Amino acid sequence: MHTRSTLPWAWQLVQRRTRRGLALGLAMAASWTSAGPLPVLANPVPSTIAAEGHGLNDSIGRAPEAASPAPTVVPANIPTDSANPNATPGSTPAQPPAQAPNLSPSPTAAPAELPVKLVLRLRERRVYVYRGDRVEVSYPVAIGKPSTPTPTGTYRVFQMVKNPIWRNPWTGQVTNPGPNSALGLRWIGFMERSNGIIGFHGTPTVNSIGRAASNGCVRMRNEHVVELFEKVQMGTTVVVEP
Repeated sequence: MHTRSTLPWAWQLVQRRTRRGLALGLAMAASWTSAGPLPVLANPVPSTIAAEGHGLNDSIGRAPEAASPAPTVVPANIPTDSANPNATPGSTPAQPPAQAPNLSPSPTAAPAELPVKLVLRLRERRVYVYRGDRVEVSYPVAIGKPSTPTPTGTYRVFQMVKNPIWRNPWTGQVTNPGPNSALGLRWIGFMERSNGIIGFHGTPTVNSIGRAASNGCVRMRNEHVVELFEKVQMGTTVVVEP
């Protein structure tokens, strides 16, 4: 009898506790529903972080990093205010005026680079040195006498000799070179004949200069033939006019 009376009492106690637990659970659920939805994180995880393989937990609760300011780029051809303190902020600096094209004519050859030509005028007893179309200098000469005249025509220098040695064609005597030699200090040959060569040469017989006195060659003062020698070269044109 004692066992039967105890079981109902215990069962009643379990039932009472169960009802209390259910009531408490219903009350808590009601309080959660009235409080509203769950809060959302203030700094959601950017999609790029997940895409780059970073852990989601690494960014939770952290403030986003501030982006670095972009550097200021100044074009090389525009001065800054520090270079021009009088410049108006935001204004475009004045550009230098365009340079006018150089319309000067092409440089011509220097006088020393122009070709030299010799013109011997027999009537004038004078040889002219042309550089280009301009007469640079002229010298008095002696030309061939009427029986042995200096030939006219156009020729070219083909012999140039310093301190030439002269051999007398009639006696065979050889004269040492020098100012007293019959050929003087220089020889410039420009025309060849069957009986010899015609050319410019120095002479000690200065009183013949200006006359028709030679055997066909062109006599000059030694100082003049030395100057002429420096102005010509092999191949220089020689024009002999009447």
